[in-house]
Amino acid sequence: MIKRILFYSLFAILIIFNAGCDKEETIDLLPPTEVKNLTATPDDQVITLKWTDPEDADFENVEISYTPEPAELIYVNKGIEEYIVEGLTVGTEHTFTIKAIDENGNKSSGVTAVCLKTASVSKFKSNFRHFKLFKACLNIT
Repeated sequence: MIKRILFYSLFAILIIFNAGCDKEETIDLLPPTEVKNLTATPDDQVITLKWTDPEDADFENVEISYTPEPAELIYVNKGIEEYIVEGLTVGTEHTFTIKAIDENGNKSSGVTAVCLKTASVSKFKSNFRHFKLFKACLNIT
């Protein structure tokens, strides 16, 4: 009789333990797709970054970093798709990288744009070729 009770008790414990193990938990390690249509547009005192968010269901925000200034990372929530960067060094080439981040913290490799920060645009209007050089940004995907 004791053996039978012990057997059924052990059997019940195994069933309960096994019931908790049946659920398979999926772990998302896949980064979201990249942002699209990144543009960097210089103006008198700022550079405006614009992009199109990825369409991933779990997309959460973007991370913006840039060089050469050692700056903290900038985070922009989904749906905003624009950021204005101020306080950059005039006449310096800046490289901006935008990475998409999902709800699980997975990051894409990033999309890059290179732009030369201008001085006041009005200073260069008399020399159109010079103005055009300073106004250009190169968008790298």
